[in-house]
Amino acid sequence: MTSKITELKENLIKNFPKLEYDSSSGGGFDFPSFKLMPFDYLKYAENELDKNTNESRINCISHLKRAIDCEIDVFLTITNLRSVFQKKNLKFDKKAELLRAMNIVSARSLSKLNLVRNKLEHEYTIPDLSDIEVYFDLCSAFVSVVEGYIFMMASHQEIGWYKPVGTRLSLNAKYNFAIPQVEFVFRKGQNEQIKFYFSPDFIQDFAEAMRIFFLLCRSMSLMSMDRVLEEIKREPKQVQPIIASDTKVLPN
Repeated sequence: MTSKITELKENLIKNFPKLEYDSSSGGGFDFPSFKLMPFDYLKYAENELDKNTNESRINCISHLKRAIDCEIDVFLTITNLRSVFQKKNLKFDKKAELLRAMNIVSARSLSKLNLVRNKLEHEYTIPDLSDIEVYFDLCSAFVSVVEGYIFMMASHQEIGWYKPVGTRLSLNAKYNFAIPQVEFVFRKGQNEQIKFYFSPDFIQDFAEAMRIFFLLCRSMSLMSMDRVLEEIKREPKQVQPIIASDTKVLPN
């Protein structure tokens, strides 16, 4: 973890409890023009599961795999991160790694998902119905969770907090889709500003900044202040460099 993300956390731990929610703004973003979406594939998988033949079980697995891949690509397209992966032809594991570091999905969930996925894909047998049903439930939950974070970003692209009494203090948090980057700006007194910008060029800090951004989004109605501060203090999850030859190292 670099000094930049450490400084952001220190400012949040010190100042966020003094602030009250002010306002937030949402809006549209570039939604992918895929002809089929994750819920289409889930529906196709459910239809195949209902047939319960050897062929339909295999077809069901293919649809579920596409549902997961499609959902991740929807998220990456919306956040303007997909080109980062396309340039290096990076696949599921690297994409899922980023979502794990952002705390969108847990390591335990991904491990279970991959375990079942690999078992069904790499054993040349007709999969058991019970295994497919587990995979179906895991894929459905994955899609729903990621959809929830997309909805969160649609509703809270930019959020503001302020100190109601005493010395002027405010915080603005924003996901800038165009660049893309996560932005946090503290304003103190009349003229002092402390700005933190995190781009995917520095993937470790970017993933942690996204995790913090989502925490602040949830702080308005889904999490107590104590829980938010506890989560901010937590050590970030490590991310393997997504673009090994191009990833920059941020100086301390």
